[in-house]
Amino acid sequence: MREDAASELARVKFADQLDQEFDWASLSSKHRAKLRERVRVVRDWGEHKARGARQGRTIEAVTTPFLALLDTEGLKVSRSTLFGWERCYRQDGVAGLVDGRWRHNRTPADDPFLDEVKRLWLLPRRLKLQLCIEMAAFKAEEQGWIVRSYSTCKRCIDTIPEAVKAKQREGGEAFTNKAEPFIERNYTTIDSNDVWCSDHHPFDVMVRHRGKHVRPWLTVWEDMRSRKIVGWLIRVEDPDTEAVLGSFRDGVMHHGVPVEVYVDNGRDYQARALSGDSSRRRRRIKPAVDTERVKGVFEDLGVCKTFCIPYHPQSKPVERFFTTVEARFGVTFETYTGGSPGRKPADLQRHLDRGHAPTLEEFISAFADWLEDDYHQRVHRGDGMDGRTPAEVFDAHLVTKRTASLQLLNLLCLKSTPPLKVTRNGVRTMGVTYDAPELWQRIGDEVTLRIDERDCSSVMVFDLEDRLICIAEEKRKLPFKATGADLKAAHREKARVRRKAKEYHRDVRPRLADDIPDLAARAARQRAAQRRAEQPNPTPPAPSLQPVRSKLESEVAKVERAKANRKAALAQAPAKLLDVAEALRDGETAAPEPEDADPFAQLARNVRAS
Repeated sequence: MREDAASELARVKFADQLDQEFDWASLSSKHRAKLRERVRVVRDWGEHKARGARQGRTIEAVTTPFLALLDTEGLKVSRSTLFGWERCYRQDGVAGLVDGRWRHNRTPADDPFLDEVKRLWLLPRRLKLQLCIEMAAFKAEEQGWIVRSYSTCKRCIDTIPEAVKAKQREGGEAFTNKAEPFIERNYTTIDSNDVWCSDHHPFDVMVRHRGKHVRPWLTVWEDMRSRKIVGWLIRVEDPDTEAVLGSFRDGVMHHGVPVEVYVDNGRDYQARALSGDSSRRRRRIKPAVDTERVKGVFEDLGVCKTFCIPYHPQSKPVERFFTTVEARFGVTFETYTGGSPGRKPADLQRHLDRGHAPTLEEFISAFADWLEDDYHQRVHRGDGMDGRTPAEVFDAHLVTKRTASLQLLNLLCLKSTPPLKVTRNGVRTMGVTYDAPELWQRIGDEVTLRIDERDCSSVMVFDLEDRLICIAEEKRKLPFKATGADLKAAHREKARVRRKAKEYHRDVRPRLADDIPDLAARAARQRAAQRRAEQPNPTPPAPSLQPVRSKLESEVAKVERAKANRKAALAQAPAKLLDVAEALRDGETAAPEPEDADPFAQLARNVRAS
């Protein structure tokens, strides 16, 4: 039986077993790459020889074309070197292919000086290697360590994994971008309008707006299945909730309501108008008032919301679209600013001075044309796209289109306020007071307002169950030097509220024939009878008795006898006092009695003596 038929029968270890015991970390990254190349050559050479043996070819006939093949790959290997590598690999495995010079230059293990150099080099301050060696040399002099050369320290630094270098020297963001594994999404498992993703982006183009050069902001909603931009908005103001609502309304009008949205963690996406009070609870913020939870646009339309990973732009696929926008659209303008100061064109200021900047309206029109004619009609190579355009993929995978009326969208996209309390002057928000005749009956109640920021002269007032109460107008303040007509109008308003309250009370006030105390007593008796009827067992069970003992228990009988004697003596006192009174009236003189006689007799004697 051949020894290589089973490894446990062999008297020596074969190459595969030796490979598992080899310590690759003992070599630098450069030497590890060379060693892998030699192992590949030896194994490929073994496969070529086995294939040639099956074909009846000699080793000479196989070796020459194999060396020519290596030559085409840029590897200059001689015949003797190839056979020497094969012999060493059979004998010692991967360790036999290690160059002796590599072993000589191998970094010493457990060297305190090199450990100190690595510690200093991995600091976030990104110290130079030469400075780390000089700083470690001072400590080596104190501790008696051997100071290594620059080349030895360099080989030691090369053995540090790239992920550790990025994490320790460059920070968490660099580690995320360079070494941290990312999660791949399978876009074929969703349909069009299943998930929309949104974010903001400042254009790298200067436009002219109201006599100034500004960089406009872009707010987009992207369908994650097809990468189609379903809704967008361009304006010069900083992005806020109004921009998100406007772009979302545009997307719903043209493409339907999505099932889920994947949005950023910014305050504009966590606003009450979008997410209601649920986003506040997500951030563990206690609501100002304990009332019914306020809903947002997403919940009103039945849209599930998901927030992306904080400070992790790679989790938002729409970021890739922003790169395409600047690479294919932004660079076409003469006022392109570049994505960073280092990429700023040298002739930017010259184009601005010559008035080459487009107006905001021209820029918006150009973006709309580019989006429909170029981006949506251009073949994409992403996951699930299969070489099709975003428009084709969106139409092909649109299974269900959820729609909403224009009037409902206009109402839901209005800015909503938190619950506000109605006062006697109306409702106040953002420094403006709104009032309506219907609000006088709701003084003290909580209401919400929906405001159209394009016209703030009036607001819609809703209760906490989203039922319309009225449309309130802005309440003007009366100037100090008001005219008589203004004063009369203000007094008429006050009289109107007073008259309304009187009319309401006229229908519900109590009559003179009503006996209010009798009615209250009857109502109390009725409540008590109802409460007794509802109790399953009105008579509670008798408690168990447990006697309590004390040291004074033996004196209780004596105390009771003393109390009885005192009571009997007090009962005889009135009769004896009568005897004393009679003796005083008749002038009798009684014989003296001993000191321990009846106290009442002693009292009579004292009276006669006086």
